Amino acid sequence: MSTFVSEDALYKACARLCTFRLPLCKMNSLDWQTSFLCSISSPEMEAFIQNLNTTRRQMIGELGANNIGSASLKLQCVDAYLPFITNLMDSLNQQPPVTIEKQLSFEWMGSFTTFTGQFSQSSEIIFELAMVLHAKAILHYQVAYESLQGDITINLTSAGQNLRVAAGIMRYLAVTLLPKWLSQNGKGGRPPSLNEEVCLAYEQLFIASAQQMAVVKALSKPGGSPPGVIVKVALAVVNTIIGNYDPSRLLPEVKVHYSIVRELYVALVNKCQAQVHATKEETGIAISFSNIALNHLKEQTGKQYETTLMGLPSSTIKAHNCPYEVAQARAILIEQIQTIKSEAEKLNKMVYFKPIPPPDELPELPSAMLMMTSLEYKPPPLPESGPYIFTYDPSKKPSLLSRMG
Repeated sequence: MSTFVSEDALYKACARLCTFRLPLCKMNSLDWQTSFLCSISSPEMEAFIQNLNTTRRQMIGELGANNIGSASLKLQCVDAYLPFITNLMDSLNQQPPVTIEKQLSFEWMGSFTTFTGQFSQSSEIIFELAMVLHAKAILHYQVAYESLQGDITINLTSAGQNLRVAAGIMRYLAVTLLPKWLSQNGKGGRPPSLNEEVCLAYEQLFIASAQQMAVVKALSKPGGSPPGVIVKVALAVVNTIIGNYDPSRLLPEVKVHYSIVRELYVALVNKCQAQVHATKEETGIAISFSNIALNHLKEQTGKQYETTLMGLPSSTIKAHNCPYEVAQARAILIEQIQTIKSEAEKLNKMVYFKPIPPPDELPELPSAMLMMTSLEYKPPPLPESGPYIFTYDPSKKPSLLSRMG
């Protein structure tokens, strides 16, 4: 196996991202202009409502289009609608309840649930805004995924940036927007994709994915990076994936993906730590770290891949669905680790005669170096003229927008 092929395959596995089903919004009978007909107070307000309608329809159409490799275009449509729905929400929250002609109804299917064909429905505008932000986060992740399908070393920086944006949106949902949602049904009335704990869990995973880009950048640096540096940046991926969230909140396929990433990175960390100690002529310690790395690269033998156990999916058990690039990376890492271990064993038998400590007696790993964090999401600013003000005439019709969250 050539060095180039080995390095390229390893980079692909280390930068591997999850695949999410894109969120969908149903094109129902909702029409902003009809709903706000008796509350439009100016030509500017009418133009604003028309833009709401136009950009929403374009967004829904693009999200539902089955065009592979078009996450950037879908994201543009979401970003075109987002300022209008944000502005509407802010405007309605800064004035008395507004009269509408027709009950609003929003129907969305998020990305963090198993596909059932069922849409979540709500009449609350905050639900619409939250789902648009959910869609924006997933699309930033998807843009990163699509950018890595070619020569991944070219797009590592932009991919990392998109993943940080996605993480920041998840944090904004969990910490800022969703706590304001005073749903009549409480939290139980929300879809799983709009749960604070779920959003924070995915924030952590998106940060871990962004950190993967930093690791691959260090690995692919001309001349390479010192093993001690790789240990620190790779360990941050492992620690962030383990996190402090409830794994039961995650989709099964997401748990499998990040468990595979975790095991690959644990092996990479221990391989590089073995190199560090081998360089210091601490051959016994190098052998022990090599053994840990190899243990994490073993294939599980059960009927199903278990995300809570050590090891990678089997490349021979069909139900494990082991990704091809993972099997390649596993073979590459095993070859590299065996080389480190064999050299350390040879020197240890002939020169150093060092004891091989058990795992619980090994020196502690250095502190992780987390280079990627969430990018703060900032809502689109209101226009200089301030929020749009609707006409409110309680003699015409009772308000249907008395609860905005």
